[in-house]
Amino acid sequence: MSGESDHIPFEALLDLVEERASAGQVAAVQAHIETCPRCERDLAWASRITSIMRADSMEDAPPHVIARAVRALRPEVVPEPAPGALRRLIARLQFDSGAGLTPAFGMRSGQPDARQMLFTTEEVEVDLRITPVRNLWVVSGQMLGPCEGGSVELVSCPKTHTAILNELCEFSLPPVEAGSYTLLLRYAGAEVEVSNLQIGEGRGPA
Repeated sequence: MSGESDHIPFEALLDLVEERASAGQVAAVQAHIETCPRCERDLAWASRITSIMRADSMEDAPPHVIARAVRALRPEVVPEPAPGALRRLIARLQFDSGAGLTPAFGMRSGQPDARQMLFTTEEVEVDLRITPVRNLWVVSGQMLGPCEGGSVELVSCPKTHTAILNELCEFSLPPVEAGSYTLLLRYAGAEVEVSNLQIGEGRGPA
């Protein structure tokens, strides 16, 4: 499958997740995703975001608002890389507690003093925390998706700080000074890049 017409419309996947699809539609979707990794990823994405919204303790949003929010948060689809080539994934900011952005499903930071950021690519998500420690900042987080370990770099020339992704794909970098950084996460032949990450006084990637 190579064309857009070969893939299931995202609205149809939402119907399946929200149990609005008929039995025939469910069977057709399940048969399709067995041979289509892209639609399988889209279905998993829609299921995860919808589950978060349903689990939130805030007042339920109307169904059309939930559907619009899921579509807005859907990762962009990029062409598949050539066989053997390094997959370079540019992360896109979806949520930043430091910018005062609150998604429809009311995601909340687990630590009152920590800045929470969520980035997405077509393969993985990066849940990031920036926590003040005296006059420095600790960057930690977790990569969500197909990951079996890897490495992390936080770069601000000429300095580079490194860490290892553990078995849960979590990481914690050494404390750093405020400034502009590039975060690189490497795993299984792929590299996720979070550029222009402002730590300290800044407000999100430029």
